[in-house]
Amino acid sequence: MSGALTNDEFAARVLELAKPVERFTPTAYYDPDGDCIEFLARPDNFHGERVDDLVTVYRSEETGEIIGSLLKGVTPFCEQLLKRLPGFKIEIQEGKVKLVHMFLAKL
Repeated sequence: MSGALTNDEFAARVLELAKPVERFTPTAYYDPDGDCIEFLARPDNFHGERVDDLVTVYRSEETGEIIGSLLKGVTPFCEQLLKRLPGFKIEIQEGKVKLVHMFLAKL
């Protein structure tokens, strides 16, 4: 039977897969295909809750707290807004979590 693992090989593979996950760090990602920015503050399982056509907040399935967000159509929005309102920001606060997006020219 080719490809079968011995008990020791199987145990080694399971231990390799069971290594602790690296420490999570909050992250923001710009997706040029979707022209959106996704931000995640915690690694929880989450669901999206649409605020309007451009903003979706991510809520933890476990606690219901805001743990991230998705902003759509950021390039034209940012360019137009920053010309009129330098330093513009969107702020969403719930409990002890404050989600603030700063828009910068040239993303």
